[in-house]
Amino acid sequence: SNTPSTGIRIAEGSGTVGSILVRGSGSTLTSQGGEGRVLVGRYGTGDLFVDTGGLVRGFFFDIGRSQGSDGTVSVDGYGSSVLVSNAYGNFSAEPEFAGEAGFLRLGREAGSSGFLQITNAGRVDVINDPATNYDNPFVQIGRNNGSYGNLLVDGYYAGSGSYYGYSAGSGSYYSQLNIIQTGPVGDFVATGGIGPFGPGLAIGQGGQGVATVSDCLLYTSDAADDLLC
Repeated sequence: SNTPSTGIRIAEGSGTVGSILVRGSGSTLTSQGGEGRVLVGRYGTGDLFVDTGGLVRGFFFDIGRSQGSDGTVSVDGYGSSVLVSNAYGNFSAEPEFAGEAGFLRLGREAGSSGFLQITNAGRVDVINDPATNYDNPFVQIGRNNGSYGNLLVDGYYAGSGSYYGYSAGSGSYYSQLNIIQTGPVGDFVATGGIGPFGPGLAIGQGGQGVATVSDCLLYTSDAADDLLC
């Protein structure tokens, strides 16, 4: 995509059903340019499955956006990864958010539902691009009144393998959601924007948000509140 709001779209129309499967090491799906959007369920039912070492990359993951939508992203198995970063896009069309780093949202409008399932040592990283001074990698669960967002991080893998092509030794590897700010916080504040902010996780910001964490790792880089189950 090279326009602000196009990108990868699954189940955008009312009553539509759509799915994408990214399977196997070396299988990669990338939304780059503009907002680098990956939209899963706008008015329909959309699914994005990443397993057995697949990789999906983008800047703005919008899962379950509008009324009547049901969006699910599943990241299952060791080596299966989703990377959310401003290396793949930005909010340049919205000046107040122009310096924001990667953004992942589950459930936006009333009547929408968004699900993210990270299981069996799958991994999701929401991180600003180290080559930029962007701030605020952010995960939002249940944005507006009447929306619903659900995060599940569960399970581990015992063995050896790789993430992003890097090999790892034998051991136990946990499912992970990492929200990481590299470099100093507050080195970019957009004109007319608010901030500065570092990495963020909002559960039930305006709607209903649920996060279940077990046999896993949930980590934010600016505080000693990481949980290794």
